[in-house]
Parts: sequence; C-alpha cells; structure tokens
Amino acid sequence: MKENKLLRAARFVSVVALAAASIAQAPLAHAAGSIPNKTLIYCSEGSPAGFDPAQYTTGTDFTANTFTVYNCLVEFERGGTKVEPGLAEKWDISPDGLTYTFHLRHGVKYQTTSFFKPTREFNADDVVFTFQRMLDPNQPFRKAYNVAFPNGMEITLWAMPVSRPYNPNARLMAEMIQADWAKIGVKANIVSYEWGEYMKRGHAGEHDAMLVGWTGDNGDPDNWLGTLLGCDAVKGSNFSKWCYKPFDELVVKGRTTSDLAQRTKFYTQAQEIFGQQLPFSPIAHSTVYQPISKKVQGMKIEPLGYVCFDGVSVQ
Repeated sequence: MKENKLLRAARFVSVVALAAASIAQAPLAHAAGSIPNKTLIYCSEGSPAGFDPAQYTTGTDFTANTFTVYNCLVEFERGGTKVEPGLAEKWDISPDGLTYTFHLRHGVKYQTTSFFKPTREFNADDVVFTFQRMLDPNQPFRKAYNVAFPNGMEITLWAMPVSRPYNPNARLMAEMIQADWAKIGVKANIVSYEWGEYMKRGHAGEHDAMLVGWTGDNGDPDNWLGTLLGCDAVKGSNFSKWCYKPFDELVVKGRTTSDLAQRTKFYTQAQEIFGQQLPFSPIAHSTVYQPISKKVQGMKIEPLGYVCFDGVSVQ
C-alpha cells in the first residue's frame, strides 16, 4: 500500500489503525512473554476524554486507549524513540522521499466484544480509512497580547483539574497568572472542568484563555509547530485557534522535505514568526518522574508522555 508523504511522515509513526487488533501469527515487537497473570493498578491523573486516539490526544488518553487497545503501523521501542515494526512488518521509501510503501502483517484479527463482531481481518483499507479521516477544516482565530486595559477587562482563565508532566499544579499557576494580569487591569476568573470535559470544551474553542500543554508524539519539529499551531489543527490541538498563512506555509514546506538543512531553515523561520505573533505564551518545560511500587517489574518512563504496559509484570 502506498501513501504520499504529504499525509505527514510523523503520523505514520503515531497514528493507529482503525480498530483494536491482535496478532494471530507473528507477535508484535512488544511480546507479553511469560508475564504472570496478576493485576497491575495504575493511578491515572484523570479520566480519558475518549477512546479514539485520532480525536483524543492527551497523554492521559493515550495511556488509557492507544497502546492498551490499539496497534500502530510502526511503533517505538519501549522507553525510547527507535522505530520498530508494528502492523507493518517493513516499509520502503521512494528515492524522492515522497512515497512510503508499507508491507502489512497478515493474520491480524480484530478483537471481539459484546458490541463488535469482526467479519474479516485487518487489511490496507483500514489504514487508508484512518488517514483519510484525519483532515480538519480551516477555522482561523487570533488573540491579542501585550496590551493594558485601564478601564478593566474580565475574562475566564481555565485551569486543568489534573497534574500533568508539564504542569504539576495548574490551579497554582492560574492563581499566579491571575495576580499578574490584575496589575494591567484584567480580572481573570479561574474555572475548571473534569479532564475529559476540559479537553472537549477546549477543542471546541469555548475558552477565553486556558492552561494546557504538550508532550511530543515522536520528536519531530512538525509534531510541535504543525500539531499545535498549524491551520489544519485548529479543531485539534491548536487551542489558540491561530491560523497564519506565512507560518503555515513554512511548516508545510518543512513537513514535505526530508533534507535536514532545509527542514531546519523552514522551522527556524517559522519559530521567528511564532515569536512575533505569539499565539500562545510558553511558560515552562519539565523533567518527568514516575513513582513505581517495588513489586512492579519492567516499567519504563516513555519519552513521549504516555505510559505503556507492554512487558510490565507484578511480583
């Protein structure tokens, strides 16, 4: 099966096939092996907003839905970013770098549940469908920064209800911002919602201002500049609803070439525009820690934000 690289090479790594799949013959790279049949209890910081990783993309969602329910075309090694085969046994790249050919596994069966009875095995149609449904409509929006309001202004400031790797205490951060804004005549009313509702309303653009963050899916610059600021992401993770054509053109150019020097130039120029326009305000970058019981074996901190339970056992 062939897919044009314009569909984002990065998404080949992170996007999952249409429905949950299991391997009937050759196992995936992360085989369960002889893991004891014991219960592992994982304390999540919030409830997942949904179980479709194409629509629900926080680390909380991915931990609950992506790697516990779905398989990917290609996958990352546990605890690292080395790309390994998944639903695709191997892949070829054309000399011009524009076409990827994925050789899919055979004998992959969908899970049977009380509400879903599969009638066939996984095939290329499922992968094509998954990519085709990722396009978003364009909905530009701008927000103003670096201003004062001598006559006063009142807005809502959303604070996350959960502790995230990039923000362990969103309420405290919101209170600090509230105090700073008060100095320039802005009264900020701090509000919050249950995590799933928070993300749902944020994607819909209901906020005046909100605290949110991002943990990269794959380490590629496009996963930050395109995913968080691209025009095709305004109904996704572009919570600022900012769509600026000069910026977007540079991101698209960087996305559609494999030349490292050219990509570096395009993304550097895009970051300069970001600094001028400032559609959102970067606040902090964190170091992640994961407390684990001594009884738990094989748990690794994943560099891309989610928690993967493959290979994990309990003594």
